[in-house]
Amino acid sequence: MPKKIAFIKVRSFSFINPSLIEQVQRTFPEHTVDVIDLKDWLIQHKLVLLLAFLNVYKEYWREILQGKKKANECLFTTRYIFKKIQKMIPERIKPAEYAFTFQTQTLFDAGVNALPHFIYTDHTVLANLRYPDIDPQRALFSKAWMQLEPSIYAKATNVFTASNFARDSAIADYHCRPEQVVCVYTGINVAIDPPEHKDYRAQKILFVGVEWERKGGPEVIAAFQQVLKVCPNAHLTIVGCSPSVEVANCTIVGRIPKEQVAQYYREATIFCMPSRIEPAGIAFTEAAMYKLPIISALSGGIPDRVIHGETGYLVPVGDVDNLAQYLIELLTHPERCQTFGEAGYQLAKDYFTWERVGDALHSYITPHLSNTTVASTTVALRS
Repeated sequence: MPKKIAFIKVRSFSFINPSLIEQVQRTFPEHTVDVIDLKDWLIQHKLVLLLAFLNVYKEYWREILQGKKKANECLFTTRYIFKKIQKMIPERIKPAEYAFTFQTQTLFDAGVNALPHFIYTDHTVLANLRYPDIDPQRALFSKAWMQLEPSIYAKATNVFTASNFARDSAIADYHCRPEQVVCVYTGINVAIDPPEHKDYRAQKILFVGVEWERKGGPEVIAAFQQVLKVCPNAHLTIVGCSPSVEVANCTIVGRIPKEQVAQYYREATIFCMPSRIEPAGIAFTEAAMYKLPIISALSGGIPDRVIHGETGYLVPVGDVDNLAQYLIELLTHPERCQTFGEAGYQLAKDYFTWERVGDALHSYITPHLSNTTVASTTVALRS
């Protein structure tokens, strides 16, 4: 009798969950994917939702009063809701009916005894402490919740990560076994239709990010002001947010549907987003798929996606002068833009597609399934 796969999530996870659900169903067609959205479950249980919010204020009242956290963003990071989910999942999932459980993000423990359990995440909480100038009150969760967090990793058969940065943290900060944690990367979340002949002489710089400060927007503006002194025809386009900036040759597009972002990738000649905090950086792979050279910061999971001196340039976090220097270098050397763009495109095609992620998940999950006739596929991963 075909079994089910429990896919436990919270909403879209930056558009990652729909892609992962599709890949799990593609690579395990003999099973039915049972999607459990914990936000829906919480909304349906009004008393639990009320108590969840009361516990948010109990554990985070200082941070909320100081404006460092928002109550709704802490809903899944209290001891109360952690324990509620830990109790609810085994009641909801009967081992005899399921092949395995699969959760995304490490905000809860969805493991069920007697079932293989897999996690896909782009980050860990303690990885936040690896970024420069981090405010622990903003980056970390309550002490009560963090005392429970290691149990999430302890139950996992495998932890799949979106970057080597997250993998290193799972091993070093949570004492996972190296063979337990596998970096499988991500795919991309926009349609790809790159122009056949991109004119790299156009001097069009593109920034795509929703969180202006976290994505290094202020540094881009400061660097661009230096760029204009050398390259007065350069143009900067900002997509995803609407910062209050006054600088020449700058177009602010703001938040648009992700389907419309593709046209800006097509028109650009350089992608620049020097993120201060970056779990994985899907936007960098999207830019690479449009054959854009990339300039970013040496932060989080970015070095997986931008190879310094081969597909673009990486600068220390907050380094405006080097950011401006590399922008000028690429703006004045269109042939280098093309070389980097082609190399980045090949890197993205080889390692950063959802189909490849799905094949990697299948390869690692299958050996843990009992009574299965599905052959395992070996997928080579970048180190």
